[in-house]
Amino acid sequence: MSTTTSAPTEPICPAPDVPAVLRGTDRATGTTGTWHLRAVPTDGATCSWVVEHVGGHIMSEAVWMQTHRDVDVVDQAHVLALLARVDPCC
Repeated sequence: MSTTTSAPTEPICPAPDVPAVLRGTDRATGTTGTWHLRAVPTDGATCSWVVEHVGGHIMSEAVWMQTHRDVDVVDQAHVLALLARVDPCC
C-alpha cells in the first residue's frame, strides 16, 4: 500500500516570531541544506516569508548565528514549492 503526501495548500502564516526550520535535500539541485522560514504578516490573511538558507545541515543554533546565510523575502507560493521539493532529514 502506497501513500502520497503533498505540500499544504491552506495558508501558512504562523506568528511572525516563530521560525520554522527545514533540513534536507533539495531534489531540484541534489544539495543538502538548512532553511529557516519566518512568516511576516502583510495585509489581511496573507504574509511574506523571510527565507534564510545555508548549504549543509546546521544543527546548532550557535553555529547558525555565525554562519553566512542567503536571505530572500518571498511569497507563500515560493515557500510551498520549497516544502514540496525538499526531502526533510533531521
